[in-house]
Amino acid sequence: MTDEEKKLVIDFTRDYYEYALTKNEKGEPTDCIERYVDYRDEFPESAVGKILASDDPECIFFDTVNEWDINCDDWAYEDRFFIKLENFAKEHKLDIDECRDVVYDNFCWTYPESFLNPDVNVVIGINSGDMNHDFVDHNILNYNKDSGYCNGLEETAGLYWLAKQQKRLGLLKKEIKKSDGYSNKTCSDESKFVKTAINELINLTSHMGELVFLVKMPLRDAINLKTKLSEIENKFNRYHPASVEGNPFGYITLDKSVNCGLYDSWNGGGSLLEIELEKDVKIPLQYIFNLWSDYQNPYGYTIDNVYGLVDSCWVDGYKGYKEK
Repeated sequence: MTDEEKKLVIDFTRDYYEYALTKNEKGEPTDCIERYVDYRDEFPESAVGKILASDDPECIFFDTVNEWDINCDDWAYEDRFFIKLENFAKEHKLDIDECRDVVYDNFCWTYPESFLNPDVNVVIGINSGDMNHDFVDHNILNYNKDSGYCNGLEETAGLYWLAKQQKRLGLLKKEIKKSDGYSNKTCSDESKFVKTAINELINLTSHMGELVFLVKMPLRDAINLKTKLSEIENKFNRYHPASVEGNPFGYITLDKSVNCGLYDSWNGGGSLLEIELEKDVKIPLQYIFNLWSDYQNPYGYTIDNVYGLVDSCWVDGYKGYKEK
């Protein structure tokens, strides 16, 4: 088949799939044909969990999608197209098998971007120094308050760091001293953050309480963030993240509407996850201890395992990553 004849077949195919061809950055059609994905079809939760639990999530993502591509025989379902192609071949006196080969060699199938980049539920855990103490720095008002884990609100506690960001550290310390350890009735109504933080400390059912945020975010953003965390892993002392000055690795911002609280993924427990924020939260990357999909927690129990929360508990509050 001549180059001119091949071009005829390519142009015919492009015309036939005109509205299904993907676009490049310039808005020009490519030679990738977008698969039809039913509105009920979703990126598998098991795949999301496997990707975000990996040390190289981007590689696992592409390996997973490539495997699906290999196992999808999309052309086998294009009966109408091949009938038209056969008529086209007869009209132009072309060999139909050669025409098919040209189509196979020059066009590929791909999943829609909306399918490949779904919103996923992730959990972002904070290490402000309490990872060095196995996350026992929040045993202040709960059943374990007399076990000697901590003396008041330690500077290494995740809630200390968060309260400082919320400009409520002094008030929180004051209310911790006032609390009877059984209810929040003595807590001041001056701050919803402090009131709910006290309640969170009282209701912590585990001796290991890690501060976590429940965030809904695009899968690609989660992959990029997990990749950045891997890149900085050996560039600072993870046991003392507060010793890092400024934001040399950049930071993420979460909207104040996100849900957060104290959680123990190792033993399967925690508190109410009902701390109410008053300001957006800026988290330097060195303070992020872990980021996992709630479909698969590499550290132990998922939040769904323990609480069985509804999807709306994960709020679309990720405002992005910024360098330094």
